[in-house]
This record gives sequence, structure tokens and C-alpha cells, in this order.
Amino acid sequence: MNFAGGYSKIEDHSHEKIQEIVQFGHNEIRKRTNSNYHLRRIISVEKQIVNGVNYRIKAEFVENAQVTIHEIVVHQSFKGDLKLSKHKIVN
Repeated sequence: MNFAGGYSKIEDHSHEKIQEIVQFGHNEIRKRTNSNYHLRRIISVEKQIVNGVNYRIKAEFVENAQVTIHEIVVHQSFKGDLKLSKHKIVN
């Protein structure tokens, strides 16, 4: 059951829009952390309707043969602007 303001799961990770959001988040993480992370796989994607849309993504990244799981939140405004609003390593 989805509650107002809560996150809802997105099953199709291959959708063009989801790929765009994930790529944006990936690029922002690399810029902000000065790292060479490579996306290994998307674990989950959820969205939340707020003043725009928050996309919460959990994904595996690889850097120097080390795999880490990251949670990122990308906010998309109603105008379409994207902003990385959260990033943390969860393992």
C-alpha cells in the first residue's frame, strides 16, 4: 500500500527515464567524491511525489575492484531540473 508522500517501487529499471536519473546520480557522485566509481547494477528504484519527484536508488558501484552499495536520492523538479539531494554508502 502506498501512502501519500511515501515512496513507491519502480519495477522497470531499464526505462529510459530511470536510466537518465541513475546516470545523473552516478555522474554527480563521481564529481563530488572525486572517485572513479563504475555502476555495476541497480538494486532498487523508488519514487516519491513531493514538490517534484524524489527518486531513491540503491545500486552497486565498483572502484578498484571493491564493490560498495550506495543509496542516492535524485530530486527532479516539475520543470525537469535534476539535483542530487542525498548520497550515502550503505555497506
